[in-house]
Amino acid sequence: MSKKMTIIMSIAAVLLLAIAVVFSNVTEEAQHEEGPVTEGEDNGSSSAPTGEQTELGDYGVTASHPIAEEVGEQILSQGGNAVDAAIAISFTLGVVEPYGSGIGGGGAMLVLEDLASAPSVYDYREMSPAEGNENNAGVPGFVKGMQHVHEAHGTLPIEDLVTPAIELAENGFTVDEMLEDRLYRANVRIDESSAQEFYPSGVRIKAGMELVQPRLADTMRRLLENGFEDFYTGEMLMNLLEIVTV
Repeated sequence: MSKKMTIIMSIAAVLLLAIAVVFSNVTEEAQHEEGPVTEGEDNGSSSAPTGEQTELGDYGVTASHPIAEEVGEQILSQGGNAVDAAIAISFTLGVVEPYGSGIGGGGAMLVLEDLASAPSVYDYREMSPAEGNENNAGVPGFVKGMQHVHEAHGTLPIEDLVTPAIELAENGFTVDEMLEDRLYRANVRIDESSAQEFYPSGVRIKAGMELVQPRLADTMRRLLENGFEDFYTGEMLMNLLEIVTV
């Protein structure tokens, strides 16, 4: 599998679109059928673009946060495919957009390897226990989903895909207005003592400040060291159960 596939991904309320489609072939076919179109030439269409044109290249990445886009582009430049980029972007969004993404949630992914074929669908939304009730917390599916799609389609080592998010959580990034606003709106639901990173010195973090999340970095590092199954069956699960059952 190459970069040249399409990935459409949704994590919680966040839509992530990471596209790696070959544009050059489409352009060549159009030129073959209609002939090359130069700047200012009338090709019979009143909506034909004029002025400077931009070369799209063979692939592109778009995400809901510019830092996540940079990570996706970095993975592709290292030889990864579109799924590799989508996984790295997903972990990164969990750092820069904790209100909508992350290892405590879930999502869905469509992987389109061939435009002439149906996409592969991966659903890793949160699941409640079969014997539970409506008040039970859902089991996060994000970690399992990332593991599964990587095993099915990934090419780079999973360490290469998670490390950018670890480094970002460890070294910090500049908070934007969206994160500040989400924290403000969710303030009544957040236990500040359990979210110290977002309340330095007891004050809600503001746009322009640096957000460092060492505990999140340690958690992701443990996933790499102990394996993703640790989140569901190992020591990490035991730690999570202690927190949610208090």
